[in-house]
Amino acid sequence: MGAVAFIVEVIVENLVLWKCLIAQMIIDNSSWGYALLTFIAFSALFGGIAAIMTVFVGPGSVGSGTAELIAYCNGVAYPNFFGVRTLLVKVFGNALAVASGLCIGKEGPLAHIGANVG
Repeated sequence: MGAVAFIVEVIVENLVLWKCLIAQMIIDNSSWGYALLTFIAFSALFGGIAAIMTVFVGPGSVGSGTAELIAYCNGVAYPNFFGVRTLLVKVFGNALAVASGLCIGKEGPLAHIGANVG
């Protein structure tokens, strides 16, 4: 689980660094306005990809993860809660959502990821 959390952190750091470097290149060559639009466009792209992956590829990864995991342990039938697709969507979708700047954390999704890994 530590390795998976490390992978999520590396993906987030690289995406945010890449987004900031592109914005800095635009600031150096053009203007602040274009850099801001590019930064917002990449943030929207990352968030959109995360949302599309969650809705169409792995619908079992919807939600933070902690509440759903507690409900599942208490006997609530939750379809597609465990599986490889759910795990991959949760890992990459969470990384993209955090890199986009959405106000979410990694703790709840990592509980769900840990349950999938286990």
